[in-house]
Amino acid sequence: MVALTFTTSHNGNATPSARELDVPYTDDLFRQDSKQYQHDLARVSVVMAGSTYTKDSQPVGTGYATANLQKLGFTTSDFNYGIADDPNNVAFTLGVKRLPDMNLFAAIIRGTPQSAEWSGDFMIGDDDAPGMNNMIFIGQKVAAQLRDFMLTEGDPEQQNVFWVTGHSRGGSATEVVGKLLVDAGETAVCAYAFAPTTTYKQVANEDYADAYPQVHAIINPLDVAPTFPLEAWGFTHIGQQHILPLSVYDAVRTEFERINGRPFGGDLVEDEAKLERGQQLYYALAPSVHDFYHAETPWWDGGTMTPYQWVQDLMLGAQGLEIPARTANVMAYVKTHPVYAKLFQHMANDGNNGYEHTITTYISFMTVLPDDWIVTDD
Repeated sequence: MVALTFTTSHNGNATPSARELDVPYTDDLFRQDSKQYQHDLARVSVVMAGSTYTKDSQPVGTGYATANLQKLGFTTSDFNYGIADDPNNVAFTLGVKRLPDMNLFAAIIRGTPQSAEWSGDFMIGDDDAPGMNNMIFIGQKVAAQLRDFMLTEGDPEQQNVFWVTGHSRGGSATEVVGKLLVDAGETAVCAYAFAPTTTYKQVANEDYADAYPQVHAIINPLDVAPTFPLEAWGFTHIGQQHILPLSVYDAVRTEFERINGRPFGGDLVEDEAKLERGQQLYYALAPSVHDFYHAETPWWDGGTMTPYQWVQDLMLGAQGLEIPARTANVMAYVKTHPVYAKLFQHMANDGNNGYEHTITTYISFMTVLPDDWIVTDD
C-alpha cells in the first residue's frame, strides 16, 4: 500500500484540507487487460483525481497530483493550474514512468475549481456539435499535450501504456482523452472517469461501451452531473458505465465522515427525488439542446432570456461572483416563466445533490466496495 494525499471536499464553511489514504498501487495494475474493470486501479485513480484540487479550491498551485505521481516513481509536468478566467481552460498533470517493458504515461485531470471553468461546464454546443463542446475541446487540449509529452519523454523502443483519470470536469475530459487515444490506435489505455458529464451525442448503430471498453465511467446514480446534458437531448457516455450500488450507502456515509471529518449531508431517498425533479425541470425548461440555446422568454426587465443565458448567470455564483439581478430576483420573474423560478429554487435548496457529486463521496464508495462489486465476463 502507498499513502497518497488528496483534498477533502464539501466541507461546508470549513476550508478543505489535506488527507492521506492508503491505496493499492503497483505497476502490475497496468499489465492487466484494460478492458476489464480493476477495482484496485479505480481506488488509486479516484484518490489521484482528488489530488488535483488545491487546498482552498482556488485555480492556483498544483494540488497534490505532482507529489503523488513522483511518489509513485513518475517524472511529471504540470499545465494550466494558474489560469482563472478562461472557461476553456483545463488543468492537468502529466507523468511518465519508464519501466523495462513499457512507457507508462499518466494524465491526471482537475475538476472544476472556483473559476470561469464553471461557465465552460455548461457550454454544451448547438445542434451540429458532436457532443459537449467544451468538454471535447478541453479533452483535445489534454490529448494534444499528452502526445507531445509522449514524443519527448518516452522510449520509442517500448510499448506505450496510458493512465487517464479525473473527477467531474476532469472525468468528462477523461472520457474524451480515452476515446481519442483509442481512435488513434492505442490499445493499452486505462481511463477511469469519475462523475463525468455525458460527453458525446448518441449515434445510430454506435455502441460506445463496445467501441471504447478501455474507458470506465464510474457513476453515483444519485449524482446530477453524469445525467447532464440530458439523455433526452441525445447525450450519452463514452465507454463502459459502472453504476455505483446504493446498497453500500450507509457505509459510504460512515466512510465520508471518517475521511472528511464532517458528517455526510446526502440522503438516499431525498436525493433520488431531487435528481428526478431536477431532470424534469430542466427538460421542461428546454425540451432539446436547441431550445437550451435558442428558446427566448420575455423577461421582467423588458429583455429576453434563453436557458443558456440563465445558466451562465447562475454559474457566476459558483465563481464567487454576484449573480445578476435579472436572474437572482426569483419573485420578479416567477409569473413570467414559473419553470425558471422552480428550477432556481430547486438548485438553491441543494437540489444539485452536491454531496452526491463530491470527490470525497466517490473516494468513500471506492473504499467500502468489495473488489468483486462488478462482475465481468472473461
